[in-house]
Amino acid sequence: MDILIFIIGIMQFIFFVSLQCIFFRFIDTRRVMKWISLFFIFSFICINVLYAFIGFKLNLFSVWIVLLSGIIYGLLAQIYILAVFGVIESSIRIRVLSEIVSYGLKGVSYKNLLKKYNKKIIIDKRLGRFVQSGELIYDENYYKRGSMKTFSYIPAFIFSLYWKLYRSF
Repeated sequence: MDILIFIIGIMQFIFFVSLQCIFFRFIDTRRVMKWISLFFIFSFICINVLYAFIGFKLNLFSVWIVLLSGIIYGLLAQIYILAVFGVIESSIRIRVLSEIVSYGLKGVSYKNLLKKYNKKIIIDKRLGRFVQSGELIYDENYYKRGSMKTFSYIPAFIFSLYWKLYRSF
């Protein structure tokens, strides 16, 4: 049963990443988090439907298999989202390096880099992502805290729990 749980969790994750690789080139960048959420749910449902056709019998073990494989899948997806969309997407250092590498041996001028990486553009992009995801609300020249039910708050909540546990010992 352990191997089956692990395999189903990995299959869900592979399907999730595959959907992103196929469809992200067609998706508006301002709607990435919405599509990640939809792909996450769709992958969970599809793989479990596949499991149902292959050998799912409605009993307690099957429910546990679905729940535990979903936990493995959720943890893998969270690590992936934090790595790709957390560190790589928001790290200016990594993005500047990848930009320079993309120009190959001919290189890129400092002036050209400033066109993409000045403070105003960086802040506008980040604030735009927060507003689009619902984490911030833009109201007449002011930004305010928005919904607490977004993907960014999940890792923040988990890390705050880890920190509280760490400090309690």
